[in-house]
Amino acid sequence: MAKLGPWTAIAAAPAFAACSSGGGNDTPPPPRQNVAPTVSISAPSSATEAATVTLSAAESRDPDGSIATFTWRQTDGPAARLTGDLTAEVSVQAPLVPQASDLTFQVTATDNEGASTTASVVLTVDPAPRPSILEFVTVFDGRERAYTVYTPQTFVADQPAVMVLHGGNGNMRDVFEPARPTQRWIELADQDGLLIISPNGYSEVRQDGLGEEQSWADIRDDQSGLISMQDDEGFLLQVLDVVREGRGHDPQRVLVTGSSNGGMMTFRMLVNQGDRFAAGASFIGGMPEQFVPLPPTATPVMILAGTDDPLVLFEGGIVAGRSAPTRSIPDTVEYWLDASLADRSTQVTTTLPDTTDDDCLIDETTWTTASGTPAVSYYQMNGGGHIAPDTTPSLRAPFFFDRLGNQCSDAHGIDLAYAFFRSVP
Repeated sequence: MAKLGPWTAIAAAPAFAACSSGGGNDTPPPPRQNVAPTVSISAPSSATEAATVTLSAAESRDPDGSIATFTWRQTDGPAARLTGDLTAEVSVQAPLVPQASDLTFQVTATDNEGASTTASVVLTVDPAPRPSILEFVTVFDGRERAYTVYTPQTFVADQPAVMVLHGGNGNMRDVFEPARPTQRWIELADQDGLLIISPNGYSEVRQDGLGEEQSWADIRDDQSGLISMQDDEGFLLQVLDVVREGRGHDPQRVLVTGSSNGGMMTFRMLVNQGDRFAAGASFIGGMPEQFVPLPPTATPVMILAGTDDPLVLFEGGIVAGRSAPTRSIPDTVEYWLDASLADRSTQVTTTLPDTTDDDCLIDETTWTTASGTPAVSYYQMNGGGHIAPDTTPSLRAPFFFDRLGNQCSDAHGIDLAYAFFRSVP
């Protein structure tokens, strides 16, 4: 528990007392001068990253009236989230910090006659013990949004980062669930010191950026309200910037990856913000049916899709029977061959070893640029459905397979994505 620091008191100037000169002088007394409030702040002296603490000026007093308003703001240090900044008590969520950092907060108390007094307090934010999964709430475009950061014990500054985007109707916590293929990112992070960033999508139905059933405004022109219609692109860039300030990962070595709706959001980030990423890896998602201009930056991309996907159809069409359509997966691959400046003469196709009886074979096709650097790696799951492959798939109820189709198990999708990322110079 954080230790409470001392109360900080700011004394106001004393009131002027009325007096009389006597002797029958009828000169009226001078007008009463308003006395400004006296401000006292109660606050902890320190907090760890992501912890929420309360700064209170509730014991402040106005000697000759009442305090009408309080206004809090941060004046120094890494930016923190303030809630209730127009009340006597403000909640502060401690931000990510590269090392112990002092944050200064200021409160101004104004009385009922307009006089005000300002006081400040310093809060020291300490890095959280590692390994740590920390959740943060921020405000973007006037709406509360959330993101999660996993920092392994092995992470040091200038190590790579991976931004993992959950699927439609999912949330940022899904990434870390043991039953999910994406949990493999945690193991790889521990092994190689990767920083994992998992933002939360948005629900148009609930107008909510913090909930459990969220989606992304992916690259399709979808006005149905079934997926986010927010500026998720801008939100993800803000998250990258904030995490960079707090953790110091290598901005030139960031992988963006996601599945389904998150896979199509990956495509959007590569088309519009390709210079912010070293590579992308899109699982079980397609490019939109409508025209998309080629991106200004040629970014290497890995694409993984199933021929028997019941939601994002291999041959293209309406997504999940109700959302904006995608083009076929072969046409999606064609787009990225052009976008990545692939040399088509470098095409190499192999079939991954068939190690399990899963009614699925995975074909790997790769292309490089004319200079020999990776351009596109395409994994076609023949017989695979709407789920990334996993060498040790979790047991699931029959309805899961009825809805999503077959899960391949001859490779782990996350290992394929990480190997592709590592191959990019």
